Amino acid sequence: MRIVILLLVAAATAFADPSPDQLAKDRADAAAKIYPQAVDRWKVGRATVENPCEWSIRWLDAGLAVPKANTKQALADHVQRMTDLETAAKDAANKGTVPTSDVAIVTYYRTEAQLWAARGHR
Repeated sequence: MRIVILLLVAAATAFADPSPDQLAKDRADAAAKIYPQAVDRWKVGRATVENPCEWSIRWLDAGLAVPKANTKQALADHVQRMTDLETAAKDAANKGTVPTSDVAIVTYYRTEAQLWAARGHR
């Protein structure tokens, strides 16, 4: 009887819902995986440039929700992603593979990211 109870407790523990902290971490990890894929889809013309911008913001938001998140670093990382994307957009626009409006769009998101970083919050 004791073994059965222990097995039932172990089974219940194994199937327990993840903690809010674990869910926050899983969400941030998922956004971190999706962002480079969104950039790749934009580069081959399968998404608009706003798609990776939005995924960078989702990554930022998810990262800020993780317990003991380093807000300053999360904001700086978002600024860097937007700066890198802006450079890529400028290069692609110079080659004629994306419209120049893509550069303006990413410049908006990069400036917004810098503003959030300067304020210390989103």
